[in-house]
Amino acid sequence: MILTLAGLVKLAIAMTFPLGVDEAYAIAAARVFSWSFYDHPPLSFWAPVWSAKVFGESALAYRLPSLVCGLVTGAVLWKIARDLGGLRAGLWTVILWSLAPHMVFGSGLFVLPDAVLNMGGALAALALVRLVRDPSAGLGTWALGGVGLAIALGSKYQAGLIPFGVLSFMAATGRWGWFARPGFWLATALALTGLAPVILWNLSTDWASFAFHGSRTARSLQPVNFAVMLAGQMVYLLPATFVLALLAALRALQGADGEKVLAHLALWPIVVFNLIFLVSDSSFPHWSLPGFVFALPLAGLWLSRAPARGWRWALGISAVPLWALALAIVVHAPAGLLTRGSDPLPEWDNTIDVFDWSGLAPALQAAGALDGVEVVAVESWIEAGQMGTGLAQGLGQALPMAVLGDTPHHFAFHPAPESGARALYLAPGRLGETDAEAVLARVRAVALDAQALGTLVLPRGTTPYAAVVVVGFDWP
Repeated sequence: MILTLAGLVKLAIAMTFPLGVDEAYAIAAARVFSWSFYDHPPLSFWAPVWSAKVFGESALAYRLPSLVCGLVTGAVLWKIARDLGGLRAGLWTVILWSLAPHMVFGSGLFVLPDAVLNMGGALAALALVRLVRDPSAGLGTWALGGVGLAIALGSKYQAGLIPFGVLSFMAATGRWGWFARPGFWLATALALTGLAPVILWNLSTDWASFAFHGSRTARSLQPVNFAVMLAGQMVYLLPATFVLALLAALRALQGADGEKVLAHLALWPIVVFNLIFLVSDSSFPHWSLPGFVFALPLAGLWLSRAPARGWRWALGISAVPLWALALAIVVHAPAGLLTRGSDPLPEWDNTIDVFDWSGLAPALQAAGALDGVEVVAVESWIEAGQMGTGLAQGLGQALPMAVLGDTPHHFAFHPAPESGARALYLAPGRLGETDAEAVLARVRAVALDAQALGTLVLPRGTTPYAAVVVVGFDWP
């Protein structure tokens, strides 16, 4: 019932909340088939494009795979907790999953790799718990673990820590005999199929993905960054869930083997990424959260046992203000509801990163600016995602995208436009923050024939909010 209600709420948000920067980028980048991508392995990039081919170009269609993955993950975590501690443990696990903001949005709604990653990781964890509790489990259970790990490895690089959790559990419990079981090698072979596209693509691009992610770590202590990342993890999970899950994972190291295997899976990403946060100047708090997914059933076990009343109160108290803020954002962003009628709009009202660009295509068509256009150019990967996906929503089909600036991300690996191709340069921004003359000068540095075609104004709800400077030119 809880998963069903949460799914209905997320369905409503999926239909009404504009696409974010990372969502739009993944969709636009995957329009040209690639075995893997500059930022992430391929599954979470392929999924929204495949969904759009079946259901049409819409925010709901793009997000449908993430919605399904989130539902499956919640159900699998419930199954794990129920098997370990009964129905109450399963219930509390689902409550924790459904209250954690990141698990709702990042792992079960938005077009992000975490949704596919956590589903694969949960399936692998289910198989491992079954193997630990039933040593006679057959090849089907091993295969489930291998498929789950393949899905995880095919979605995000954090999945590479799952095998370390398995090995450390084997070392701690003396299960070296697994190496002699055919099922272990079946699972390994299946898991490697998820990694194969990543290796194949990186071999052909001089290991571009690994160079990109390796560049995001500094070589000195960053205590301020660590504090910010710690606070971020608490916000993404809820403070009570963060503390409870971490303590439950540590305590499970001394528990029954079914709990212990989850603790090993959980602590590797939690410890490794928090150490990275300590020496990083470019990191994000959600990097460690796949570990907390494994810890949620352990936290559910704790809450199902007395005395846990204090934790339940702490969970409720920490949930109210964070979900009030989340609700305000969900309500405000699509149409500017909280500042409607304000003139001028306050500085804090900046929702340009979650703006609905689907109205751009009709506006361009009305101005005749799309006639004969063969490629759309922008300055960065962010704008390529926003403009590319917005145009696809408005046109019902995608246009080739090209990035003129020095941050193309995966668009650097798209086919280059042919010389002489009719191009349109788009420079989006908040109303009043776009400089048409500077944009024209930028394009003329690349193509002397560039001509200004005007500035289009797009509304957020009923209020003009965004502007797009349009420049036409022939690709040099």
